[in-house]
Amino acid sequence: MEKMPSAKIESNVPKADSAPELIEAPVADGAENGERGNRSYEIDGINVEVDWTRYLPDVESGEKLEPADKGVIYFPGWAMPSDAESSEKLSQTLAQETVKDGGSLAISVTTRAENISNNSLPTEAKAIAKFIEEMGLKEVVLAGQSRGGQKAANVAVQLQNNNPDIKVNGLLLFCPVGLYEQGNLELTRKFWGHAFMQGVQAQSDKKMTDTYAKLTRDTSSSLIDEIKRSKLDYPARVTSEIKEMAKSDPAFREVTC
Repeated sequence: MEKMPSAKIESNVPKADSAPELIEAPVADGAENGERGNRSYEIDGINVEVDWTRYLPDVESGEKLEPADKGVIYFPGWAMPSDAESSEKLSQTLAQETVKDGGSLAISVTTRAENISNNSLPTEAKAIAKFIEEMGLKEVVLAGQSRGGQKAANVAVQLQNNNPDIKVNGLLLFCPVGLYEQGNLELTRKFWGHAFMQGVQAQSDKKMTDTYAKLTRDTSSSLIDEIKRSKLDYPARVTSEIKEMAKSDPAFREVTC
């Protein structure tokens, strides 16, 4: 079955068969569901890597969707990769929720600045804005969990101040950090205390146990990957990220979406 029109590739609208079947919403470059990629951007002399995974909504054949110039950008929590198993269902659901408004894709995004800095979020936000522009998106909803929520707020401010052609339709925050000032040790204690309580609560619920297991695997593997990558610089990188999460982020006061 042929793909529907995308933002960059034009093709024929698929014809409905006698028996309804599921098709993919249009996306730039004709991407498949769950496709993953990586791009690098030099921002103010700093290399920023943008790692992304794309999710598409399912619609019944014959249902017309608009061109893919709208999207939901989701930022997973601290240390989570863009294709984290624990985030996949949420990202897919975010994409599915767009069907009633014409359909669009959801993109899970993680970023990493090469240079260690206690103020990396504005730099990473500029890279993400470039990525969104390259994807051909004109309207976005930004969503983020924990540190991802802080990133989402910074991206919202970057777009509204410097990329007026890209409209921010909404900002979804799930337990974000950066809303208020707190000590580095306090933040660390809350992080591990919350993780421990999740594990205890999960023991009595099969679905929660499975979800927590995915979350634990994702967190552990991503931390190990970062340790291997940063090597001796890892303690300095973790310390800088904790400091950035523990302070009150001005981006939350500047958001107007």
